[in-house]
Formats: sequence, C-alpha cells, structure tokens
Amino acid sequence: MSKGGTNVSDEEPPLTIIAVLNLAWSLILNLSVNKKDIDIGKEVLKNWNELSRRIEKLNNTKDSTYLNNIFCLLFGFVESIAFERYFYYQYYQTQEKKRIQTIKYWNDLADMASFSKDGTILRIAGFLGVGGGANVLRDLISDEAITATTSYDIGIFLLFGFIGLVGIVIIVKTLRTRQIRNTVSSTLGEEQKYWESIARKNYKKNLKELYQDIELIQRQYYPNYNEKSSNDLDKIIDRILPQPVLFQV
Repeated sequence: MSKGGTNVSDEEPPLTIIAVLNLAWSLILNLSVNKKDIDIGKEVLKNWNELSRRIEKLNNTKDSTYLNNIFCLLFGFVESIAFERYFYYQYYQTQEKKRIQTIKYWNDLADMASFSKDGTILRIAGFLGVGGGANVLRDLISDEAITATTSYDIGIFLLFGFIGLVGIVIIVKTLRTRQIRNTVSSTLGEEQKYWESIARKNYKKNLKELYQDIELIQRQYYPNYNEKSSNDLDKIIDRILPQPVLFQV
C-alpha cells in the first residue's frame, strides 16, 4: 500500500484516489483500436483482478466492499467514455479519410502525367496539343497557311511538344506536392484543435467527476484517512492525460 503524498491516520484504502484515476484512464486502453494499447489495457485489468483476489483472501470486508464500489464507478466511467470515444474516433477517421483520398487522387493524376505506363495517353495529348498549338500560333503570326510538312514546322512541333510534355509533368507534380501538404496540414490541424478544445476537456471533466465520486466512497469507508490532492487536481489530471499539443502542424 503506497503512502506517498498522503496523510495516514489509522487506516488506509487499498487504492488512493489518484491511483484509481490512473487506473480508470488505463482501462480506457481496452477501447483502443491499437493492439498494443489493448494488450496494456488487458494487463491493467489483470492486475486489478489480482488485487481484488488478494483483498478477498485477507477477509477484509471493508476493503473488499470498497473495491467493489470503486469497480462499479470504473465500469460506469469506461462505459461513458466509450460512448464519447466513438464519436471522437469517427471524427479522426473522417480527417484521415480526407488525407488518404487527397493523396490517392494527386498520386493518380501525377502518374497519368508522368513518364509511367499509365500516363501514355495524357503524354500524347500534351505532346500533340502543345506541339500543334505552336504551329498554329506561328501561322497566325506569319499569316501563312497552316502546314506541318516542312522540316521547320516539324522541328517546331517536336520542340514545343516536348516542352509541353515536360511542363505538364512539372506542373502536376508541383500541384500534387502543394495540395497534399495543405491537406495533411489542415486535417492534422483540425485533429489537434478537436483534441485540445473538445475531447481533452471532456476527458478532464469526466475524470474530475470520477474523483468526486471516489472521494465520497473513500470518506464513507475510511473517514479518518485524508488524501490531500483536491487542491492539485488539475495538475494531477493533466499528468494523467496526454499533453494538450499532440503534434506541431
């Protein structure tokens, strides 16, 4: 039983309020879509069950009943968080989908415009379009009939066709880089804003409410125990939760 940071009179609960708050946040890992997080969450739940069994073997009715009440609070907390977390996850999925779709669209367009197999038609169109346009422009300026039979005309056609071909590749790839960078930056910015202004604030609010509920139960079973933590509750919860700024955008 840890006594760090607490004033113990004649009795001490099996878990302090701060320990329960950390436990509550760790149990949320069971709701994750990440396998490593789920494994950690399962390990936390396993340790909780082991603690409960040890208390039961000691035939300490008060400690055992206290833990049972705490477990009910934790179950309600995780259930409530699961509902909120679903909507948070859907929001993040939407932002990720925007990034994937944008990257795929511009990569496909760049492939069509590049010297790859998929870009053959677009290359030919660019080549013929710019090359032919060069001849038309020359004839308009010189008031001569449009023709591509002379060596000069053919040279102009090939030169501007090649320039057009390379130009299309450069323009599309430049636009791709800019659009992908802008989309990634904007969607990550939206995720950061959502986490900092909505999700994290709600998580913090839920943990504060859980603290108050645990405190009532603790006073009921251990009235002589004084855990001085309410004055630093904001700092304690901030240490439990991930930091406000998850990444720089």
